[in-house]
Amino acid sequence: MPWGQTIPATTAVEPVTTAEAKSSSTINPSGADGEGEDQAGAPADSGQVPLTPKEQVVLDIIRDQPVGRGIIGKKIIKAAKERGQTITSEAVLTRHIIPRLKPYGVVNARGGRGYVIRPT
Repeated sequence: MPWGQTIPATTAVEPVTTAEAKSSSTINPSGADGEGEDQAGAPADSGQVPLTPKEQVVLDIIRDQPVGRGIIGKKIIKAAKERGQTITSEAVLTRHIIPRLKPYGVVNARGGRGYVIRPT
């Protein structure tokens, strides 16, 4: 379009009310119906975020440790690789994956003991 020409106006779009949006039939690609459990197996109303497969593997590795015993990042990366999930660096683990696991009780145990599930 040449400089200075006006762009024709588009047709107005009718706003959709919240009730109309909820009643419209949409397909959920995850197959979940919004009730019961989400993709990661957390109850839908628990407030926990759904996890990616890589995050779920890391959570499982930490949960597999004996009570009170942590696992360091390097061992988590090695165990994840054995389970088919590649984590490129400890930085990715500590900056991206571990923060998403906090709602599941994962904490960094002080003194170099690694990551543990917070006792309840």
